[in-house]
Amino acid sequence: MREYTTQVGMDVHARSIVCKAPVVTSGEVKEHCFRGSTMVLDLLEWLGKLPQPVRLAYESGCTGHELARTLKAAGFSCDIAAATSIPKSPKNNRHKNDRNDASILLREMPSPASDISYIWIPDRETEGARDLVRAYISSATLVSSQRRRIAAFLLGHGCVWNERTSSGRLKSTHTATYRAWVASCDLGCEGANLTLKLMPGGLCALEESRAAFKESVEGLRQSLRWAPYVDAISLPLGIGSATALPAAAEFGSFSRFSSGRKVSRWIGCSATDRSSGPRCSPGHIPREGPTLLRRLLIEGSASICRRKDYTKRHVRTCGVSPEIGRLARKANRRLKSRFDELVDAGKHPNVARVAVVRELACWIRVIGLKVESGIGSMA
Repeated sequence: MREYTTQVGMDVHARSIVCKAPVVTSGEVKEHCFRGSTMVLDLLEWLGKLPQPVRLAYESGCTGHELARTLKAAGFSCDIAAATSIPKSPKNNRHKNDRNDASILLREMPSPASDISYIWIPDRETEGARDLVRAYISSATLVSSQRRRIAAFLLGHGCVWNERTSSGRLKSTHTATYRAWVASCDLGCEGANLTLKLMPGGLCALEESRAAFKESVEGLRQSLRWAPYVDAISLPLGIGSATALPAAAEFGSFSRFSSGRKVSRWIGCSATDRSSGPRCSPGHIPREGPTLLRRLLIEGSASICRRKDYTKRHVRTCGVSPEIGRLARKANRRLKSRFDELVDAGKHPNVARVAVVRELACWIRVIGLKVESGIGSMA
């Protein structure tokens, strides 16, 4: 492990950076606060005067990874501590300020027994892919929410869509016919009619935004950077091309995980544990880590429940090596048998699905490692 002469704990905000660092000669801890538009330049100048090498750390939050990238580019070592792993005492809760937050990190950084975990800092390309995928899924969620809001508004005024096909099935909503019906509804009140007139306009704007995001995501999915990962990760059960790209973007680098256990902890699907002496009490999953990826995998795992076998058809495999195909078939057999075993043992299907998602995330890592090493592509 590399030795650092100076350790610096930081508390970073949009317009201020509070640093705490020990003075090597006296052992005294000095505090420095940088503010204003030049605070990053002032910080770099101050760090250059400290005994080298210097290691810095700050808590993860809304400020993101940009400061860490800047410090690394300047030659300093900088880590971002996961906020959920930083120990907090009642004293810290009573006196919560920037100085104390920086002091906590400074105390924990040199300790080999510290439980603080540091997040992986993605490159800008990976972070951009994450941003695009998350924005697309967020826009799709807003569209669904606005559609439900319009239907609930109409229902509250006694208007119910009940048009049916010749076979008696209810016609789909948000077609041209449905929207013409919405525009023709008279709610008997000027305020309600005005509200109904304006609501579809907001929905159209959201749908246009979603369509633009979808087109951009499709282009990203077919790019040279992500296409090999999307084709390979789409092979296991419960994952389609729409889930494969978010999975690849959230993982970023598959080699950053040294084991499947770390993957299951990262995705938040490992059971919590409360043990004391001979008593062992496993609990619920912590739901930490990438919420979007965990939700997509759990939703996709529903297809595993309904399948009678492990075969997955209609999957694009032209760019995937035979070794990846064999690995995916092995994964599918394991996932299907694992779900059936858990259900037969009396586990609730939802509990079995989460257990399958835990293993599915580990298989994604294995397949991603093959692609990352150049084995997964036919090219």
